[in-house]
Amino acid sequence: MKKILLTSTAIALALPFAAQQASAAAVEGKTPRLQLSGELSPQFHFLKNKKREANKGKGFGQHLAIEDSRINFDVLGKTDALGGLEYGFLAGMAIDTNESNNIEEARISLKNQLGTVMIGDTRGVDDFMAVGPWKVMGGTGGGIYGNMTSSYQPTSGVRFSGDLVNTPKDATKINYITPRYAGFQAGITYTPNSAHDGSAKLFSHSNEGRVTQHFFPAQPFDHRQVGLGVNYKNTFQNGLNVQVSLTGLYGHTKSGARKAADEVKSYIPNATTVTNTDLLFTPAKIHRTKAYAVGGLLGWQGFKVAGEYINNGKSGESRALKGNNAGKVYSGALGYSWNVHSVAAGYSHTTRKLGTGFKRAKTDVYTLTYDHTFAPGLEGFVEGNFAKQKTDAKYVNFVKNVKLDAPAAFNKTNDAVGNSNTKAVIIGSRIRF
Repeated sequence: MKKILLTSTAIALALPFAAQQASAAAVEGKTPRLQLSGELSPQFHFLKNKKREANKGKGFGQHLAIEDSRINFDVLGKTDALGGLEYGFLAGMAIDTNESNNIEEARISLKNQLGTVMIGDTRGVDDFMAVGPWKVMGGTGGGIYGNMTSSYQPTSGVRFSGDLVNTPKDATKINYITPRYAGFQAGITYTPNSAHDGSAKLFSHSNEGRVTQHFFPAQPFDHRQVGLGVNYKNTFQNGLNVQVSLTGLYGHTKSGARKAADEVKSYIPNATTVTNTDLLFTPAKIHRTKAYAVGGLLGWQGFKVAGEYINNGKSGESRALKGNNAGKVYSGALGYSWNVHSVAAGYSHTTRKLGTGFKRAKTDVYTLTYDHTFAPGLEGFVEGNFAKQKTDAKYVNFVKNVKLDAPAAFNKTNDAVGNSNTKAVIIGSRIRF
């Protein structure tokens, strides 16, 4: 694994220098050109949540937002040197007036017959090489994959996500992707620090702003994280389209900061105490990130069916806690497209062990979508979701007491919320260019 990584890094670093050494008279190609692309999508949520008051009042009926909206500035060039090198950089700007930093993605790319290298703030192979139900669902992606997550009421302990735990998202990284041979393609991602973005200075023991759970006042993140991806995509002569993927993440998970000797290092749920909480003052030991996903898709004459299984193991969980895990996901979708219409139905089930003495936290999400293309680049859609979430009351008590004990450290985490149901209808449109 290390040898592959070093080779891809060497290619990425050596290509620009090799290009400088080539004779200007012998090099032919295309001067880099700027291409623009993007989309904007206004979406209206009509919803009803069983638990409304928590988290600043989630689920009071209506929510209007601009989602999944950005402009890509893509600079592309090509030269006959170096095996026909294609090179460029991309800057992806979010069209979001709620954000002070609107650059979501910034990376360079180098591609020839040996493969593709991408360096910068961009997604890894665990993301873009995966296959699953979101490739069938319309609307915003449906349930745990879509924008229902902007308005639903999260239940304590439930893993309401279709991502691998500790996914680096757009953290600074290096990707190498092989060419596709006989339908197969492989890729590897190296992320030195999953909490690092852009030009941020090196802080080896901090993770600001990525609070995701209630165990650690200083949230964990990964050093030397490796993502792996393999997929197969092929369309046979009879029109059958087959796609299969296997992706995984492996990282050295660290505590988010070094705490003083008299400070709480971690909080552990305990099913036998009054507060359901144990406070640990010894250094927090955390399970390394070891998570994987298997997905597949079949398509034929307008019909598509897809599924995905995710196993997060004990990624990012405290080693002091027993009988727990970071959750599993089972999901599937069936869809059909004809002319300018598309319909789909999806289902997702997530389950997570909260620890010895606790019931499992789980959710079932049912989704229906309809999409209509009105003109090239102009679409409208309707998405309906029903989510049923269950957890253990003792775990809800644990979350409540953790936030009471350390309100400053956990002010960004979700409130303590018990069993909850959410019904949501999303009506939206999008323009792409």
